[in-house]
Amino acid sequence: MAKASLQITLLACILGLLGTVSSQDPTSMAFQQTISPSPKIVDGNIISKEGTINSDLFQDNVVVGYLFAADWCGHCRFFTPMLIDLYKKWNENGKRIEIIWLPYSNTEENWANYYSEMPWMSLPFNDPRIKLLEKKFSVRILPTLVIVNKDEQALSTMAHNDVFEVGEAAIDLWAALYDWD
Repeated sequence: MAKASLQITLLACILGLLGTVSSQDPTSMAFQQTISPSPKIVDGNIISKEGTINSDLFQDNVVVGYLFAADWCGHCRFFTPMLIDLYKKWNENGKRIEIIWLPYSNTEENWANYYSEMPWMSLPFNDPRIKLLEKKFSVRILPTLVIVNKDEQALSTMAHNDVFEVGEAAIDLWAALYDWD
């Protein structure tokens, strides 16, 4: 019985389902914790149009999206201008949204040139958090827009499809997914 419990606990740890373990004893209550939230990967420095900031993006009543895109990607070059127009409309109309670009640029110059077209924030070129978020949200295609909650859990991993399908109304779909409490 104890061996089966240990195997389940080890499997849960491998899959990232358990929080921090405070005891090495597999029979202790601390070792057999339930799921706990992981720290936000995007905490820390983010590039904004005003420079590098260390900001908590997860303020109340702000929809947060992570845009996985590349300057060399034709689909991204088609999608990004659409999202820029909507982003500006949403924020001008009081529907608050923050987007963080997670760049897949080949050079820092390409990153800077493409970012100069965007009104939102970005992780720095070659930032290791990009790969962590790519893995966390199982990103397989570019562009991918992921809407996250204040605990950086995905509310929608295919939000780019919402932009194509419902356009300006997409933000209302995303806002409805939030628990603002």
